[in-house]
Order: sequence, then structure tokens, then C-alpha cells
Amino acid sequence: MKVIAVELSKADAYRDDWYGYARNQLAHFALGVTTASILSQMYFIVMGEFAHKVGLWLIIAAGYAAFELIYQGWRGRDTLEDWLFFAFYGAGLPIFLFHEVEVGSPALVINSQMVIPVFGVVFCHLAGGILSRIQRTN
Repeated sequence: MKVIAVELSKADAYRDDWYGYARNQLAHFALGVTTASILSQMYFIVMGEFAHKVGLWLIIAAGYAAFELIYQGWRGRDTLEDWLFFAFYGAGLPIFLFHEVEVGSPALVINSQMVIPVFGVVFCHLAGGILSRIQRTN
């Protein structure tokens, strides 16, 4: 958890450090998944059903955008990538891939046809960032 906190607190695009970039974006991704999962579970405990998917995602996406802009300010592509890995990929993954079996049941099912394409997009984005940094340092 300490590594995630350190990685997220740095206002750094890691332009010349592919490993730092990968750690930073994976930390954003992990925290996005965790945030969406915890908020979904809290909503379920209080309301007896899962939150509306789009509404929950918009709250997380807007909240994280506000946090990034207030805490670190606009840093162009770095801010956009941080938001994408946290809100779009990280929070979006559990929110939009998992579906409740029936209202009021904590049982969830996953849309397995979407797992590989979604992770493919995340992997390609991460790999592209890593490769661009490797090329820049060579």
C-alpha cells in the first residue's frame, strides 16, 4: 500500500523512466479498481442493491479528475493518463464488467467476452507508454 501511495503522490510523467511509468500507472489502475469495488460494496450494504453503473462511474471519474486537478494541477498528457488508468480503466473495469445476478443479491457475474478486449486496451496503452520511454532513453 505504501508503494501505491508514493507512486500516486508524485507529480511525474516518468518521461525517461519506463519502470517508474509502469509502476505509477499500475498503481492508478489498482487504486481505481479498489475504489470502485469498495464504493459498490458500501452502496450495496446501505441500499440493498448495487449502484447504477453509469452514476457510480461518473461520480468516481469526476471525483478523481477534481482530485488530480486540485492536488497536482493540469500537467497535460500525464494528468490525462493518470485519469485514464484510475477512472476509465481501473474503476470502469469492475463497474462495467460485473453485473448483479438479481436485484438485492450480492452475487455477481462477469461478462467474460469483454475481459480480454478490455485488458488488451489497458495492456496496449501501458505497453505503448513503456516502449516510448525505452526509445527515448536509448
